[in-house]
Amino acid sequence: MIFATKFEEAAYKERIFFNNLNHLYQIFPDDKFIIDETHYTDYIRYDYLIHFKDSYKRFIVEIKIRTENYNDYVYETEKHNSLMKAKNIDPDNNTIIYINSTPKGTYIWNIDKIIGNYKAEKKEMNIATMASRTDKKDKGTYLLNPEDARYYEYHWDDKQFIKHIEEKKMAEDKLRRLKRQDKETIESILWGK
Repeated sequence: MIFATKFEEAAYKERIFFNNLNHLYQIFPDDKFIIDETHYTDYIRYDYLIHFKDSYKRFIVEIKIRTENYNDYVYETEKHNSLMKAKNIDPDNNTIIYINSTPKGTYIWNIDKIIGNYKAEKKEMNIATMASRTDKKDKGTYLLNPEDARYYEYHWDDKQFIKHIEEKKMAEDKLRRLKRQDKETIESILWGK
């Protein structure tokens, strides 16, 4: 699988990570939630919008996959402001969730419940880590404490990504072979008809 940018690849990995985490722990069970993937506009960006099936309540989700463990985890004020724009469309029904996969495991913060306990600080950071680790600028950040998060013993590593790509390639190869067969044979294989 070839990606146009590192950002596209990272977003794809985050989707696989999220799907694996959700499958293992049923944080958002299929029978209760509808999960919509990445949403971008000029003003709002989030990774997932998760709806309760039986109400108007929604989770606005931001995901980070980290390769190192830290004492505190950066949550940028610019990202928070963007997520707040999405939240404020229906503030009583939208909740912001921030998920970090680390080598130790996964931390999930309910930002709405904890952000009032934090003060934004300026910190010199990469402008965009995937583009360059040397281009820096001061950014507003909240340094989130893992103790304020829900913890899950699941972490992402690129072996999962490689396995996913291999499985996807095998499935695509199988589908190509099946397409060579007639419609009746495909229906019998896929649907048991």
